[in-house]
Amino acid sequence: MEATKSSEKLSSIKFYSNDSQPNIEDKIVSSIRNAKSSIVAFWPTVKNSTIANELYEKAKEGLSVILVMDKKESQCNYLLPHPYIFTNCPSTKGYGIMHIKAIVIDIKKVLWGSANCQYTKALESTSNLMTWVKSEKFARFLLKKASARQRQLPEESSRSEKVIPLKDGWNICACLTPGSKDALNFVLEVLSKAEKTVKVAMFAFTHEAIIDKLVDLHQKKVKVEVLLDKSQVNIGISSIAYTTLKKAGIMVFVNKTQSRNSNYPLMHHKFCFIDDRFFLHGSLNWSIQAFQQNHDLLTAFQVYNQTDVSQI
Repeated sequence: MEATKSSEKLSSIKFYSNDSQPNIEDKIVSSIRNAKSSIVAFWPTVKNSTIANELYEKAKEGLSVILVMDKKESQCNYLLPHPYIFTNCPSTKGYGIMHIKAIVIDIKKVLWGSANCQYTKALESTSNLMTWVKSEKFARFLLKKASARQRQLPEESSRSEKVIPLKDGWNICACLTPGSKDALNFVLEVLSKAEKTVKVAMFAFTHEAIIDKLVDLHQKKVKVEVLLDKSQVNIGISSIAYTTLKKAGIMVFVNKTQSRNSNYPLMHHKFCFIDDRFFLHGSLNWSIQAFQQNHDLLTAFQVYNQTDVSQI
């Protein structure tokens, strides 16, 4: 999904999905292989042996390799090449998990999004989107999170970086959860800017404030479309959002088509596209737990290139 039209405004931001070349797993592997000095990866768990082996090889080469994981998952993860990889675990108020999916390479390149480090077949077949950018400021923004977890410091409230400038003139806004209303307020604020369209693809959607905001936008004649994961609707997690939005007259869809591996047909996206221009993206589901308890990452930026717009 990389932008290729030279006549359009190009960005250093690149997109990768199951259908792009390279795909998500290939991009993660190539990013690790190209690392020169350090790798810091955030995942709930690591179940992909190819990626784990690449991390292991880089650690043996002498690179600093740190893995920030969920406590419960890290205790039973047999793929970790200990002692080369330091596993660290968050401590949250109440029940919450390390849910960020990101990898920082050489303190200047970041790959982030919705893809877990799953088995190859699961990673290939689950619908996900990852985003890549070269930005030292964004990298250091995430490394502060890793440092706090490594030293077991008391959890800070959600940190927000309103503007992270890129060399090509683009900007990224980023929020980390948990513990603050910053991320939720930011989502509601960006949604309020919608004038024509709002397109949502959300794995788990339960937050009433965002449901109400979408209904309000629909009543103001903004065209709202929502895609939900069928499994989350069927088991009741996203059922209230599905029913409420449908009742309001909003177009709501579930992923009925199965992806390449029919044994794992999840729609795992967590993004929102506003007026085909403002893009919200990251690991953050639209649920109360995600905003208040989980460790998650939400980013926002503008998309100018029409190739990216059509493919997203």
